[in-house]
Amino acid sequence: MSDYKEVINNVLKNDFKHIIAVLIYENELATAFVHPPYADTRTLFFEVTQALREIMEKIINLGIGKIYEIPVRIGKKLVLAYILRADPMKTIVLVSDSKEKDNLEVRFEKIINDIKDRIT
Repeated sequence: MSDYKEVINNVLKNDFKHIIAVLIYENELATAFVHPPYADTRTLFFEVTQALREIMEKIINLGIGKIYEIPVRIGKKLVLAYILRADPMKTIVLVSDSKEKDNLEVRFEKIINDIKDRIT
């Protein structure tokens, strides 16, 4: 198994513009959590995983191979999570810092697909 954090960092190349966090879930457990270097890690991890826990049931029912945009609440802020079930065991989640699309979905889809190609 490759190091998922390393894969995510190689894809992002430290460009966290409009990205709160990127996670990889394996068997419904967060196995990788990558965030901007300036973030408060402990608080951010708790808030992101708590928000995703609330929608995990929806994630499990998503089809494989398609990227979904799901609104989530991180702390008090409503944002969008871009979610791809790469296979029955692996899910990639990119949490945006905005609830507006602002043409970011093309960039986010490319990032998610690059990560998927490297881990599957």
